[in-house]
Amino acid sequence: MTPAEERAFLEECRSGGSVMDLDAMRLLTEKLGNPEEAVPCVHIAGTNGKGSTLAYLRSILKEAGLKCGYYFSPAVFKEGEQIGVGGRTMGSEKARAYLEEIRKASLEMKAEGSRLPTIFEVQTAQAFCYFREMKADIAVIECGMGGRDDATNVIPAPIVCVFAPISLDHVNILGKDISGIASVKAGIIKPGSRVVSAHQDEAAYKELKKACDKTGSSLTIADEPVNIRFSLREQSFDCGGYKGLKTGLKGVFQPDNAALALAAVKALNEAGIEISEEAVRRGLKEAQWPGRFEIIKKKPYIIIDGAHNEAAAYELERSIREYFKDAKFIGVAGVLKDKDYPKVLKIMMPHMDQLITLTPPDNPRALPAMELAEEAMKYTNRITVADSVEEAYEIAGLLSGGKEDILAFGSLSWLGRFKAEAGKKEN
Repeated sequence: MTPAEERAFLEECRSGGSVMDLDAMRLLTEKLGNPEEAVPCVHIAGTNGKGSTLAYLRSILKEAGLKCGYYFSPAVFKEGEQIGVGGRTMGSEKARAYLEEIRKASLEMKAEGSRLPTIFEVQTAQAFCYFREMKADIAVIECGMGGRDDATNVIPAPIVCVFAPISLDHVNILGKDISGIASVKAGIIKPGSRVVSAHQDEAAYKELKKACDKTGSSLTIADEPVNIRFSLREQSFDCGGYKGLKTGLKGVFQPDNAALALAAVKALNEAGIEISEEAVRRGLKEAQWPGRFEIIKKKPYIIIDGAHNEAAAYELERSIREYFKDAKFIGVAGVLKDKDYPKVLKIMMPHMDQLITLTPPDNPRALPAMELAEEAMKYTNRITVADSVEEAYEIAGLLSGGKEDILAFGSLSWLGRFKAEAGKKEN
């Protein structure tokens, strides 16, 4: 496969957008020798907290001595980071080798009258191929969108299905209410799986319970963390019989995410996968996850957070109040047009002294910075529109004057570039 052929194939896959059915994905994996069947999985669905829960689980499983594969989407900071086994990401050489196999299978599919796979389906197939080749003991897989028709759902019955909190998101695709969205996400539940869930809205809980009853699966709700001690350095809490658990991940929502991971660990233990208390403690403490209330600089603080919907914005706002009380920030925001950005701004703007808006780069779904600024004008006229992520960082620094804290929030797609810009200025 030449570079030109590779570019042309990927561009054609991207042009298909998102397709919510599994027919093409099933055909693709069949032609690849069903790599999705090679490794047992933990499957994570939900709206907010999926990534952090995955981070806790992969860290705990690694500390337990297991060769753990992982797959999440999209990449937060750099392409390829979303697929790995152990502490090693897939890498461009492996990705290209799998892509050649996938392209060959896809062209056969096209000749047989099937559509080409979407770019997400291609990446998901690469993850399965990598897990198989690396002989992973177990894989932790995050749904891309929804659940029932998500490309990841070609896997056989997971050992454990994990549900982070379900809220309104992607309403134009998944459904316009919690019940409808939860029904779609519950589609990952299969006979033989154990199911663990965070505390859910009543409508979401009913849909999960209905799916469990239908498949004969058990449903366990995660224990609530108690005695929580929040800190910008380290957080500690008790949960499910464990005392003094610690996590380096920040944000008031992290003890709940960790509690969900603990429920999954308990289910894995019940399934015969031995995970010691020591592995749990070390795994929680060492877990890393970028872009979620991540402090990238101090004095003044610069924080990045991928709060792109109403529920995530509420959690971010709670964290601000917990750690910073009544302090005001220089805000930097950029979102996608299909998100409920008016509600995000309504929640966040009381904490903003000034706001800089930007257009998330290289994304056809990006909301223009000017449109975001116009919405923010409902709350303040202290708004600047930036032409790029780099310019937004520069302006934020000038407005801060080295004194006011900076908070960048919205779509994860540009936060990596913002963090990289902060790194350049330190060197």
